[in-house]
Amino acid sequence: MIIKGMFMLLSLFAIPSGIELSTLSQGLTKAHFQSAVFKDKEELKKAWGKLGIAGEIPTVDFKRELVVILVPSKRGGGSVQISSVERKGNNINVRFVSRPSSAASKTQSMQLTPYIAVKLYPLDVEKADVRFFEDIPKPPVPANSGIGQVSDYTNMLNEYGDTATSQFLPLDKGSVWTYRIESQGSTHEETYSVRSISQDGWSMFDSFFGQKRIAMRIDPLGDIYVSSEKGIGVFYTPEVQKSFRRVEFSTPAGKFNDLMVVTIPKTDKFWFKDVYARGVGIIYHEQQSPKGVTKYTLVRAHVRGRDYPGR
Repeated sequence: MIIKGMFMLLSLFAIPSGIELSTLSQGLTKAHFQSAVFKDKEELKKAWGKLGIAGEIPTVDFKRELVVILVPSKRGGGSVQISSVERKGNNINVRFVSRPSSAASKTQSMQLTPYIAVKLYPLDVEKADVRFFEDIPKPPVPANSGIGQVSDYTNMLNEYGDTATSQFLPLDKGSVWTYRIESQGSTHEETYSVRSISQDGWSMFDSFFGQKRIAMRIDPLGDIYVSSEKGIGVFYTPEVQKSFRRVEFSTPAGKFNDLMVVTIPKTDKFWFKDVYARGVGIIYHEQQSPKGVTKYTLVRAHVRGRDYPGR
């Protein structure tokens, strides 16, 4: 069910990428929904129904048009606005930002999720590769401070202060981590690295822990966000438990004794533990599922100009 604010908007506007947008619907919903792209009518119809949007499905020419539905990662009412659309060949990057509720409506909308559904065109729909990036409104940056360095070579998270999470997950351009992966009786190594950093602080990976084309960032409250082909979401669910420990943990990359440990309560189906070292990142990951136990152990790394193990 939509809680007021849903409307069909006929206004069109063009953006510098040459792509035009038409807003199809916007409002609040009780549904749990993730940002997604739709390239055929049946899938769009299902999404329309899940969101609870009343009225007919809008007309879309799926040969040259597609629909994206953008939803922020957290509930709390308010609205969603598109920040920009960037086109590089067939790659389409859609950025959006959520705006908070007014004081008068905040109490009654905290359990609702804002959304916006827009049509993008003209595109080669079959080849178009759409990714979503949720922009986080930035606080004012003090004048004449050391914060405003060149974004390509700076951990943009520092503009929000030295939050605990960002101390344990450095996402600077050029950082590289190599892990030994043990799973189902086999062992191999994989390397992940931050290839670039967007101007708004998203650190771009080619792959990360089995997922392709990942971007990560940390918000001012220390929550880790991940952007992928599936949309944007938080890296950890609210059920996780986080603790900071001064104990020694050894891997082939070295001995570490300033740790952040993230776990989820054990169940019969799934459990995991992530161990972070200050200034290094994830040094150990273990998960248990019906498929068995999988372990990632840091073998070597290069983070913020330092090599692990040291030379």
